[in-house]
Order: sequence, then structure tokens, then C-alpha cells
Amino acid sequence: MAPGGEDPYQERRRNGGSGPSPTKEEHVVNIIRRLLGGDPSVRDPVCGMTIPQGRALATAAYQGSTYYFCSRSCKEQFEKEPERYISGVEGQRKE
Repeated sequence: MAPGGEDPYQERRRNGGSGPSPTKEEHVVNIIRRLLGGDPSVRDPVCGMTIPQGRALATAAYQGSTYYFCSRSCKEQFEKEPERYISGVEGQRKE
């Protein structure tokens, strides 16, 4: 965690992808969490980016499934044409 307890990934996303990268230690901790199932990865259906589910900046429910997004703009694009993006998306959960 960054000083003040903020997740460095959150700060980086808030700054539009720029900003401090996680330290080597933080990166290792995040890998271990994923391996232990603590934060499953999901794929943003719009841009294809793989993100930890708990770090998604936006979500949308569509046809009984929850979709996770790396940014609000990806969510907005999805909401305009969801059918365009849902084919082939795995790792989403039914509600």
C-alpha cells in the first residue's frame, strides 16, 4: 500500500494510467493474492484488459451477469452496445 493506505493501482487509474507503479513487493503480494484466489481476475469486455475483480473501477449488470471494467469510459461504451462486447467474455459471474 502507498502512504496513507491507498492502493497504488487506484492512484494510477485515477491519474489516467500515469503515476507511480506498484513496488516489487506490492506486485508480488498481488500475484500471491491471485494465486490463492483472494482476488480473481476478470477481463474488461471493451478493451480486453485483465484486472483483479476487486480493483475494477466500474461494473455493469446485463442479462443476469456482472461485467467489470478498468475505467468508466469502458463501462459507458459497453452500456451503449452491450451485445457487441459480451461474446467471448469469460470470468463474469451470474448474479
